[in-house]
Amino acid sequence: PIVKEIPIERLVLVEREVVREVPVEKIVTVEQRIVRDLGPVGDADTVLHMRTSSEVQKLSPFTGASGYVSLVNAYLFSNLVMADPIRQMFGPELAERWEVSADGASYTFYLREDVVFHDGEPVTARDVAFTFAAYAGQQVSSHYVDKLSMIEGARDFSEGRAEDVEGLVVLDDHTIRFNLISPSGFFLDALYVKPVLPVHLLGGMDAEKLDSDGFFVTGMVGSGPYQFARRRPGHFIQFEANPDYFLGEPRIESVLVHLIKSPEVAHAAMQRGEIDVNRRGDLPVGSYKALLQDPRFEIAAVASQRTSAGYAFNSRTEWLEDPRIRQAAMLALDRRELVDRFVGGLGVINNSCLFMPIGVVTEEMRKRYPESGDSARAKGLLQESGWEADRTVIVKTPASANPDRRSMHQAEQAMLGDAGLKVSFEEMDTPSWAVA
Repeated sequence: PIVKEIPIERLVLVEREVVREVPVEKIVTVEQRIVRDLGPVGDADTVLHMRTSSEVQKLSPFTGASGYVSLVNAYLFSNLVMADPIRQMFGPELAERWEVSADGASYTFYLREDVVFHDGEPVTARDVAFTFAAYAGQQVSSHYVDKLSMIEGARDFSEGRAEDVEGLVVLDDHTIRFNLISPSGFFLDALYVKPVLPVHLLGGMDAEKLDSDGFFVTGMVGSGPYQFARRRPGHFIQFEANPDYFLGEPRIESVLVHLIKSPEVAHAAMQRGEIDVNRRGDLPVGSYKALLQDPRFEIAAVASQRTSAGYAFNSRTEWLEDPRIRQAAMLALDRRELVDRFVGGLGVINNSCLFMPIGVVTEEMRKRYPESGDSARAKGLLQESGWEADRTVIVKTPASANPDRRSMHQAEQAMLGDAGLKVSFEEMDTPSWAVA
């Protein structure tokens, strides 16, 4: 793609490694200075500087399980549908409209005809068919095999009994039909946040090599609002506005996502005007309080369908498959105390990881797992399940420099332990955690 060059200078941040805990407002004691290249700096009106606390090297949507991959995909690629948070439903993106059959087992999508990839090639129904066949395949170790198994023939394809997915039917260049094995009201959710990939660049590749191809390192070509410009691993990734974006050229010409692991350093960079947006909610509560008092900043609370923290139990592990264990964990945690103490009350407590539209959550659902927990009920469920009290569950979590996050883990550990569920947190670097 052709990238517009912006006259720039470079910004270098000296990141200090904190060796003792001090308030954000004070000067920190340091052991060593880490010089970090924050990359190009341009006009404040045309360049957005964003901070991320971690990165991964491979940006494949097939196996990428980190927020960093989601961020990159959101800038570079487009999806069939997008979330409409105002109306609490899905809206059109690449698909300008769709129809559902009377029996609910078939979805037909009509694609926009004015969409092109960053290299000028048109986006067609064949790109959509290729993309979802790839997501449904075991060969690329895709995270989405089970979710897309509702498509007719997807299971046979993923298990090697078929050469294609029977339920993906290309009707013409801009029309594709998904036939399902049974009616489903969750199918749009299965399509959501799955970037459509270019078949003309990836279609001839062996499926086994697709996930590890250099395309997902430095050669990403999508149809999203921004184009890939450059990347310096460990420092930054840069995007430039796509002038041919089908929803209109972005008003911000360039976006730079800077890797700054330390929350304290990120806070200082924001105060100095070097960072415009902190995309991760891992600043200490004290930082948020300081920013709320600073008239230069605007802090917005955003309702999300995603959970900011949670436990993922591997139900294929024999001694964790009993649902009463998961229920006990929910009841053991005083989630109201956790939110109030460690995130300043800035959180919505939900009893499900699913997207729950306004008006759907009933009083009975709220009572099932009270916000303040119920340790006695948790103990009872563990006893009923035959849980071994001396067993320890290892909880793998991405490493964090945020002291509030670690303190919250200690509090959770104590709450779960009081109910008889011993856990031990094991921090991992984000790339390792994402594939663990």
